[in-house]
Amino acid sequence: MERFKSLNIHELRWQDLIPETERELLRQYQQKDTSSFEDQMMQSIRASIDKKYINAMLSTNTVDIWHGRAVSISGFIVPIETNENRAITHFFVVPYYGACIHFPPPPPNQIIYAQVEDGINIGEIDNPFTFVGTLSEELFEDPIATSAYVLDVVSIETFYGQPDDFRQH
Repeated sequence: MERFKSLNIHELRWQDLIPETERELLRQYQQKDTSSFEDQMMQSIRASIDKKYINAMLSTNTVDIWHGRAVSISGFIVPIETNENRAITHFFVVPYYGACIHFPPPPPNQIIYAQVEDGINIGEIDNPFTFVGTLSEELFEDPIATSAYVLDVVSIETFYGQPDDFRQH
């Protein structure tokens, strides 16, 4: 990723896409430092009745400093549409594998919509990739999920590692 810095492409982390107040609230409930199953259950119950947390899990609030900027971000592809050659043309980029399959999906400000006109053949869908392009704040709604960001992709490379820097898996 170091090579992107010389091109004025900002290397984003997933937490960079969440407004600070929401980031702290989400972090509070997503820590896995509880010592017992009972503690984890109580934490889940508290989260399920905390209106601020519920709103943060549905948030379309964005961080506007990234609008129109060249960025790179690593994540997983969730296909939305393919062409006649079965190449993926429309997809979501998400921070962790299976993000839009599990319920609930990540907040919309943790989902990026992207499209590649000619389509891409990625092989194994459970592999992460690094996406480079121009990011914009734009709501995109699909039956699978809603995203608060759109990425105009110019390149895609295989990523080796865990792209999600925010949640503990």
